[in-house]
Formats: sequence, C-alpha cells, structure tokens
Amino acid sequence: SITKPYKEMVISHLDRLDESARVVGAVNTIANERGRLVGYNTDVAGVVAALTPVRGRLRGADALIFGAGGGARATAYALLTHFKMASVTIASRRPAQAKRLIHELQDRMPPAPLASAAFRPVSDLHDSLTHAALVVNATSIGTQAGTRDRVLPKSGRVRHDAIGFDLVYRPRPTQFCGEVRRAGARTVIDGWPMLVAQAEAAFQVWTGRKFPSNVRSSLLRLRQLP
Repeated sequence: SITKPYKEMVISHLDRLDESARVVGAVNTIANERGRLVGYNTDVAGVVAALTPVRGRLRGADALIFGAGGGARATAYALLTHFKMASVTIASRRPAQAKRLIHELQDRMPPAPLASAAFRPVSDLHDSLTHAALVVNATSIGTQAGTRDRVLPKSGRVRHDAIGFDLVYRPRPTQFCGEVRRAGARTVIDGWPMLVAQAEAAFQVWTGRKFPSNVRSSLLRLRQLP
C-alpha cells in the first residue's frame, strides 16, 4: 500500500499497471501476481464511493481541485469519467506539476471528457471558486493539527450549494471542511468514506474476495482511527 509522495515514483519499479493506474499515472496498491508486481489505483474507487451520494449535484457542473499530486490525479479522473462533470480546474502552487497532470490525463483519456480541464494559480481563483459546485482538497494541508497553512484563500467564498470534499481523513472534523463551511458551503465530505472504500478495493485486489459489508459499516461509523 503506497502513499504520498511515492505514488508516482513507484511506477518505474513495477511490471504492469491496471487501467486506472495507467491513466491516472499514480499507484497506491501493489499486488504480487505470479511473481510480477502489478500497480493499481484504488483511490479512484474511493473518490467514486465518497461522492456517489451527491452524484446528482455533480453532472454537468464545475469542479475545483487544490493540489496536483497522486490524489488530485485520481480525483480528476474520477470526476471526468464517473460523474461527467463539465470542467475540472486544478489549482496548485506548483504550476509545472499541475500542467503536467492535465497534459498527461488529456493524453491518456478519450478527448471529449477532458476538453475543459484547466490550470489556475492559487492567487487567481475568484471566478473558479464562485462557480464550482465541488471544491476538493487534494493537498496534505490539514493532516497536522495546528498548522497555519490554509487551502482556501482567506477572502474566498463558495456557493452555498457547493460541496466541499477533503481527501484528508483525520483529525476529524478536518481543517478544510471547516474552511469550506465558513466560506459558505452547507455540504462537506471528509476523506473517511474514501479511505474505507479504497481499502475495500485494495482488499479485493490482494485476496480476490469482497470486503465484508459488516466491517465496512463498522468502519464508516468510526469517528477516528484508533
């Protein structure tokens, strides 16, 4: 099981990638299959599971993703393929990395879904914020309690019907969920359901069996990992 910052670097050590890992360009799960190391991306399944309850509010709408690493790659891929969003904007303090993400997804996916993907510097996000139906934190900001860093600009406002989605899952409630609420959103989803769903997908890769539904339900009810 691979986490940041190794999701992209590990690819050169593998024998094969499954389709989602190939398109996304990031791996978070590795299986030894008859002596060959195969890379998977179960983050995509995690994003899909976490956002399925709000699917109806996403189709044809705009999304804004903060971050340009492996989590942002998986999120952009899931939004464009599973939720048919109209546009995905990548906001990052690393323009070269963000532009590479967009270029690589455009190169590996069918042309139509990614026609409106774009990059915006963090300092120029007013229009993207006010139009986005979904605002995503795919950075590591908030994983350490007490940090002074923020994801949203201080004066940033979002639509009251916007959805805030944080890939960070602890400590709960997450910092980004608080930021989005204060910026005007009424709906927030942290990374907990995504964590459970991607682990469920990894379990199936490793064992060939479905994850026990009672264990999934118990995990989703937890407020925090022990």
